[in-house]
Amino acid sequence: MKKKSIACLAEKLGIDKISFGVIEDYLYYEKTFYTKNEFRDIRSLFPNAKTIVSALFSYNYQWNASDDQTGYITEYTSANFYKALSKKLDKLAKGIKQLSRDNRPNNEFYRVFVNSKLNDKLAAYS
Repeated sequence: MKKKSIACLAEKLGIDKISFGVIEDYLYYEKTFYTKNEFRDIRSLFPNAKTIVSALFSYNYQWNASDDQTGYITEYTSANFYKALSKKLDKLAKGIKQLSRDNRPNNEFYRVFVNSKLNDKLAAYS
């Protein structure tokens, strides 16, 4: 399975940026920079994981602004962007599963985490 195919799928879904991290890097940085209780242990969820896929979804809040700025809602509260990203990531994960021709059930192949107890910044950094 090619990263380029996954990146093309992500682009079609409206995901702005995608990156692939090595689990060993994530574990190293987690051990180096964070205490164990801050975040959930990724190995408890995926003992055999090799890669972390991290995605960036920029929200555009201009759709919510009127011309005269009356009734303008603060950008980060104008919609549930976590939910929108979660749906996009679920579609991306199903697409990756299909590309890989893996026969395991979805819940054994992937899990989507958005603003969760896993360290998403560390995943992106990895």
